[in-house]
Amino acid sequence: MADGQRTGLDGWRTTGLGGTFEEGLATLDEIVAFLETGRHGLDDTVAAYELGVAVASRCQELLAGAELRISQIAVDTDLARLPLADPAADEREDDDDIGPDETIDEAPF
Repeated sequence: MADGQRTGLDGWRTTGLGGTFEEGLATLDEIVAFLETGRHGLDDTVAAYELGVAVASRCQELLAGAELRISQIAVDTDLARLPLADPAADEREDDDDIGPDETIDEAPF
């Protein structure tokens, strides 16, 4: 592997696997451009392809994490819109309960 290519792969590894989502996408674009030229040796091409797969996987993980955060915000927002519990309503519902001395003639199902 040529020194310039090693520097490129090391740089892509650093930004693609340790950077932001946007840096990962930019790294993928650079790797794709590198692969599309077809002017590199087999070892360099395979190394770049492996790195591209790893960077794509990391980008997918970052995207999934962002989706989870967004869905959690949506759930929290929906819960905030629910009416507050009415303790008096709970007591009214308890009035229909069967006491310890009462029996049930039919099965509850």
